[in-house]
Amino acid sequence: FRPPTISVCELEQLHSYCVDRINMYRAGTLAFSDGTVDSNVAAGLSPLVEWSGNHRCSSRMAMGDLLFSNNNGGGCQGGHHTSFSCPTKGGGGQNTCCARGGGAFNDATPVVTFDAVV
Repeated sequence: FRPPTISVCELEQLHSYCVDRINMYRAGTLAFSDGTVDSNVAAGLSPLVEWSGNHRCSSRMAMGDLLFSNNNGGGCQGGHHTSFSCPTKGGGGQNTCCARGGGAFNDATPVVTFDAVV
């Protein structure tokens, strides 16, 4: 799924941005908003490697998680709703951040541009 206001090029940039941002959390260079420290991060996690051949499926999973969240009270309700529904390279995992905007946390602000996402 791609909102018509986000170009194909911006969607590709967004995939890379997300992997980069996840790796910042995994490295401990970005703190969680509530100030907690995850014991796995403290112990050291290897960076995720972007698998660009799976972007279409991962986009569908993210949209499925967002729709589930927004239809079930918003926030983090759908964080793992579509887990492992895409093929992976030798095991794997994915995560979807808690929804912001689009109805989550009573925030109806549409998130339909690249700048609004990042």
